[in-house]
Amino acid sequence: MKNKRTITDGERRMSRNSLLTIDDYLTVTIISANEPKRIECGVTDNYDMFKDFFGNRSKNLKRAEKISTEMKTYGNFSSVQCIRDGRFLLVWDGQHVLEAAKKAGKHVNYDVYDKVPEDILILKNKYTKQWTLGNFHNHGLDREFPESLKVEQFMQKSKRVLGKRIELTASLRLLSNVYSNEAYKGRTFKIAKGNKSDLILGYLKDYSKHIDFSASSKFCTSLLNVVNTGLYDHKVMLKQLNKASRKLHNQLQVRDVVYGIQECYNYGRHTNVDFMLACRFYNVR
Repeated sequence: MKNKRTITDGERRMSRNSLLTIDDYLTVTIISANEPKRIECGVTDNYDMFKDFFGNRSKNLKRAEKISTEMKTYGNFSSVQCIRDGRFLLVWDGQHVLEAAKKAGKHVNYDVYDKVPEDILILKNKYTKQWTLGNFHNHGLDREFPESLKVEQFMQKSKRVLGKRIELTASLRLLSNVYSNEAYKGRTFKIAKGNKSDLILGYLKDYSKHIDFSASSKFCTSLLNVVNTGLYDHKVMLKQLNKASRKLHNQLQVRDVVYGIQECYNYGRHTNVDFMLACRFYNVR
């Protein structure tokens, strides 16, 4: 086959009178054979034929109620995306539209696809705001992803040690050494070898005796930054906490929390340590 290329849908629409060669037809067929395609669509008022796709996030019933109110006025002009499982349709997109249709007593428009990827919920939602980081974490737990289970184990351990769970964003950073929210959503998150999560957790236990925000994301991240400078001595800080823990504040920005740690660490000492500079927070004060 010479000069084989794929004919796009647009080219076919603009050239209705032209014919595809056998080479072109085979190319298009091979490329699209394993891709998801809509194979069925319909309208029904049989709500019992729909089930949630495994691992979907919990429904926001307030959102569904708002959609339902508009449906009562304008009708249902949206559809739900599904895969077929025997006589049931598993909804991977549009669960709130389905819930709203039930509340409004409206029909359900549905599209059925084949060859949908196993990770369709992740692929569909990792760039949307509707799915929070927590939704992705719960999805990973439902599907028993090894990394999600390890993250959950660490957060449960933090609750036993601190009385509160270290927030998810901070837990991911402690375990991977870098900001990892997007990687976690996209299933490329990796727990770093030799990470300092257990070391930091031990330090936070000592801090928790003096402050009530030791498990907050900003504080955990700030302490990790400080420890990573190589200038931090926890034995020094243990003495300082008894004298100057009031210098620590739960600020909105990491750099301000780092500044509080620095102020506490240096309080009354002859030799000061510049954690701000070491953490690359220039010209802050």
